[in-house]
Amino acid sequence: MALPSQANPLTSTSPSPRTAALARAFKRAVDEKLVPYLNPDGSWSCKQYTLHVTGERPDQLVCSCVGASAHLVCKHLAVVAFARKYGLRPIRSVAAVQTPAEPRDPAYHLPPSLLRASQGLRS
Repeated sequence: MALPSQANPLTSTSPSPRTAALARAFKRAVDEKLVPYLNPDGSWSCKQYTLHVTGERPDQLVCSCVGASAHLVCKHLAVVAFARKYGLRPIRSVAAVQTPAEPRDPAYHLPPSLLRASQGLRS
């Protein structure tokens, strides 16, 4: 008979270490408001990282970030696994993709009060 302090691994309800790591990574992804996007070639993008599908399960992915290269569960993998599991397919905004970058005008980066003052000097 097993002592109460010894958990039976076959009947234990605590999550596996991988599941716990995915949960922590997903919390970090939610805190940072990461959004995964499905690419036309079947890979996924999250921030500047690309994730490639390696299997049928939602968490069978390989991420191009530094943490994943060290065999850690990264937040990018967690958010893409969630999207794959629940069938979420966020759509990129066409305007965000086609909008050119803001001009590198030094006045663009000034606080509004200084911007108004600098515009008054120009006129």
